[in-house]
Amino acid sequence: MKSTKLTNYCFAILAIAFSASIFASGSKVEALTLVNSYKAKSIKGALSANSNEYYGMRLDGFYDDNTRSEVTWDFVDVRFDVYDDGSARLYGSMALQEWNNSGGPGSYASDWLLDVSFVPYAGSNAAYDYYVIDPNAGVEMRNVANPNGDYANLWTFPTDFSKPFQVGNGANGKNSNFGASGWVNYEHNSPTGFYGGQDTHYYSSDFLMDLESSPVPEPGTLALFGMGLLGAARAYRRKKGLNI
Repeated sequence: MKSTKLTNYCFAILAIAFSASIFASGSKVEALTLVNSYKAKSIKGALSANSNEYYGMRLDGFYDDNTRSEVTWDFVDVRFDVYDDGSARLYGSMALQEWNNSGGPGSYASDWLLDVSFVPYAGSNAAYDYYVIDPNAGVEMRNVANPNGDYANLWTFPTDFSKPFQVGNGANGKNSNFGASGWVNYEHNSPTGFYGGQDTHYYSSDFLMDLESSPVPEPGTLALFGMGLLGAARAYRRKKGLNI
């Protein structure tokens, strides 16, 4: 009985490892190789010198089309991955941090999933890497509590790509750390209405982040780990004179 439980446990771990390998590579699973992976971190005091708030993304007017309504998100667990074809992906979980610069989100408090695909772009500073949001990608933001009824699409602003998303030392414009920044437009589909527009920019809507190098296991490594556990279970059963 114990050996059966061990085998079942290892099969479960193998399934989790395989699923994790697919999730880790996301839409890039088909052929691309992960080159660099970073932990994306919100920046403290980005709105004012005395602010204790953090934000990694700001979308003004997100709930009311008011250009002065500051809506910001704190990156909870967000990564920025770069692939061998020059493309990149910013994805993970974030939480609404602030509404209208009032110190908190109030009734709009919510958790969100972010998934932004970037394609490489030529920029003016050789020290930076540049990207624009892939216009053919799907929905970039979803409210965890209402993913099909509260979501948003994002686009690089300006639409002529004169200020693309930039990555490098000091690229966030707030400190000298290795980081990234870029202006965005959005379309927010919410239960209370539709806000924003592909060609409409709301004041200071943007990405803003520090990037810390933080490699993650390759998908193949995760799968091999699961297979190793399965092999250990088989060896255990052979030792006990059982068949698997």
